[in-house]
Amino acid sequence: MRFTITTGQIAFFKKFGFIEFEQLLPEPDCQKMTAQAAAHFSKKLKGSWDTKSLSESIPAGRDIWRENSHFAELVSNRFFAKIASQLSAKPLRLLFDQLFHTPENQLTLDPFFATPKKLQELSSFQGMSIGLLLKLTDSPTPPAAYPPNLTEPFPLFPWLKGSGIFIEGERCFQFDPIFSEPGQSYLLIVYGAIKTVYMPNPHDPSNIFLKKAGYGAGDLLKEETHPTLFQG
Repeated sequence: MRFTITTGQIAFFKKFGFIEFEQLLPEPDCQKMTAQAAAHFSKKLKGSWDTKSLSESIPAGRDIWRENSHFAELVSNRFFAKIASQLSAKPLRLLFDQLFHTPENQLTLDPFFATPKKLQELSSFQGMSIGLLLKLTDSPTPPAAYPPNLTEPFPLFPWLKGSGIFIEGERCFQFDPIFSEPGQSYLLIVYGAIKTVYMPNPHDPSNIFLKKAGYGAGDLLKEETHPTLFQG
């Protein structure tokens, strides 16, 4: 896919800490990834993702790329990584992916996301640079318009299937809008600086994996567990 980031878009991202692009992921790919995600959750949680609470599904949705080849291909997409690198002006490695799904019959917000969060607070990494929140499903209702006097922390709600919001790692954002509608799925891909380090965080579902991989506090991330995606 041909795509050129303009200086105006980079300036917007630097000023507000986010920018949204439509049609980053084609319709067939959205459908394929949603089906793959549903199958992953069914196996991981031993039941439909629409019968599970967010407190159950969020841990199961961390680092799907390590277990599913379709997600591995999507998460390591150089097209996305190149845009992220241009916006952040840094070479980037993959830190983690996180799938969010709002159950059809349960809209109880996970308490952790009830207040604005930085990407840093979602993981055990220092050196986090930028994230991409992709919308995988259709919304039955249009979103409310951004108010003209919108102030930080900004809400995150990509509406169109296949659209994505790039978000700066050091800014606080409201994650609760993505949990406000049932039956919706989003994929968050997070990139970090090449010299990102591991610092344990109790809210990180991947702590067990990271410790088994031999990481201790202050260790630089290794290429075999967190590959470089774009050097610039």
